[in-house]
Amino acid sequence: MFTAVLTSFGGGLRSLELAEYAYRDGRPIQMLPESQQATPEATFAGGTFSTSQVSFSCDHEAGTFDATGGPLELVYTYGTAELGMIVRKYRFYPDEYHFDLILETTNASRLGFERQYRLIWNTPLGVTEPQADHDYEAMEALAMQGGSRVTLDDYEDDRLNQSVEGYTSWAGVRSKYFAAVLIPQNRIGVGVVAQGEKRQVTTPDGRIEQRRITAGISMEFSSVIDVSDSFAVFVGPLDYTLMSKYHVDLEDMLGIGTYPVIGWLIKPFALGIIWLLPRMYELTPNYGVVIILFAMLVK
Repeated sequence: MFTAVLTSFGGGLRSLELAEYAYRDGRPIQMLPESQQATPEATFAGGTFSTSQVSFSCDHEAGTFDATGGPLELVYTYGTAELGMIVRKYRFYPDEYHFDLILETTNASRLGFERQYRLIWNTPLGVTEPQADHDYEAMEALAMQGGSRVTLDDYEDDRLNQSVEGYTSWAGVRSKYFAAVLIPQNRIGVGVVAQGEKRQVTTPDGRIEQRRITAGISMEFSSVIDVSDSFAVFVGPLDYTLMSKYHVDLEDMLGIGTYPVIGWLIKPFALGIIWLLPRMYELTPNYGVVIILFAMLVK
């Protein structure tokens, strides 16, 4: 579902283009626009050590690899088992909008790591629509904590630097139509963090407010020397049906039915429309005709 470019410096992604979604000019949607560092990054020791700032060795030589016929695994390693080691294992699948990231630390205390670390989607999402202001207005940092959708939007002087403790099922960022989300698989997170800024920028359509947001999830170190955590990293469209398949309420990122009372009343109708429109399109593969038929049906 996407084409990814990875780098040994930071042991992560520098580019990720969606195969089935494109800008108006036909180029594939880039989920890591203006990427400056490998993504996602892991930070340790209170943020003083970041995987995006060190070089890893890879178990594959530089080249092009195909994951369309079956899973593909890449392994990046930093350090040694005796002196402390970080291993980042990536597993890519055909026809999926997520990849697995397994983060392992060996002798973490020798690297000065203790208590917690954070896994962060550290590259802000970009604008995908011609009307950039509408896209920026929709950009948010979100998390699922204790079964409730949490929005991190506590800006001070147009700066966002917010953390919320609590059991965290996922954390990520969204734009108007796309999202990047970190989903722990083997144990739950203990908090979420978001950073960002608002600023005025000049565009051909005038001055608008730009938002650049990153988000991450906090994970505790256990009492054992070695730690291995598995994450599903969703990078794709805000599609209710697609996101509901992860069974962690990821679809709540869309905000359908999340408001008390009014949301609960609207949600059944919204889900009915979400179910109906794709089936109408299967019968009549023309969006214009589908809209006309749907309008008539509503009347």
